[in-house]
Amino acid sequence: MKINLSKFLAELKDFSAIKAKRATEPILKELEIKGYKSPHVILFKGEDCASVEFDTKSAYELVFHADSITEKFIEVNPYMAGYSLVMVNVNDIYSTAAKPLAMVLTIAYPNEQIGDALVQGIIEGSKKFETPIVGGHTHSNDTRNIASAGIIGKVKREHRISSSGARAGDILLTAIDTKGHVGQKYTFGWDCTSMKTSEEVLRHRQAICEIGKAGFATACKDISNAGLLGTLGMLFEASQVGAVIDLKKIEESKPEPVPLDHWVRIFISTGFILTIKPQHVSAAVELLKSYELTTAVIGKIDETKIYSIIYDSETAIFFDFNKESILG
Repeated sequence: MKINLSKFLAELKDFSAIKAKRATEPILKELEIKGYKSPHVILFKGEDCASVEFDTKSAYELVFHADSITEKFIEVNPYMAGYSLVMVNVNDIYSTAAKPLAMVLTIAYPNEQIGDALVQGIIEGSKKFETPIVGGHTHSNDTRNIASAGIIGKVKREHRISSSGARAGDILLTAIDTKGHVGQKYTFGWDCTSMKTSEEVLRHRQAICEIGKAGFATACKDISNAGLLGTLGMLFEASQVGAVIDLKKIEESKPEPVPLDHWVRIFISTGFILTIKPQHVSAAVELLKSYELTTAVIGKIDETKIYSIIYDSETAIFFDFNKESILG
């Protein structure tokens, strides 16, 4: 694929899912400044999950996350919206190398048909990802479509991977299940779980837990609706680092039928970005491959706080975090 890199990145910077991330951070900053402080909160800002110490003598931490599904997605495909609600929350827990324990929900729907399909999707997601739904709140006959959830997980402190731990010299890896297809009704999604067994999808996520146990990674994020390149930027900004990404390596490792300019924009239902200590790269790649994930070495972390991308012989700056932000 031939692309004008500067033009491509300028258009991607204007991608709605990337721009939307900026609205979240000011709220989190206000909560951090004005909200109650607890010494038990270990990690919070810039993280996929907050980490909380529940017992100073325990080797374990609790990790918390909350996420929601857009109203439009619920309207178009309520069953898959319910399923995806479970999946996106579960993915954030696994990105810390933790295991999910339970979820709570808040759902609202304007009619019984949407509500039934939404709930059936949630049930299927709960079974597929082996995560119990333990309560929440429901608004039936509402005027809106709402599906949001909070999730809790558990991880050994020494195994937990943060979203903000990348350091200069670390190597960037992608770990993706490329055996899937672009969504039929939602084309900004790569579905590689709905057609697979619970054992298969949990095996892919267990790979990240094993990376955590081995101590190979300094940071990890699951690939969100900001897409692969947007999620990378969020990791760099949270870690206060820069990087040079080889877009050709991403192109070479993507599913062949999906155009590159679309692949870097879509949510990937089983997709993780990891920063790996240089001495552990070979072992990490072999481990991830043994769990049937497609891996690619796509770049290297540096201290510049500048996010640059190379494609063939062209180089362009995507974000300069010294003077701009994705997170807001």
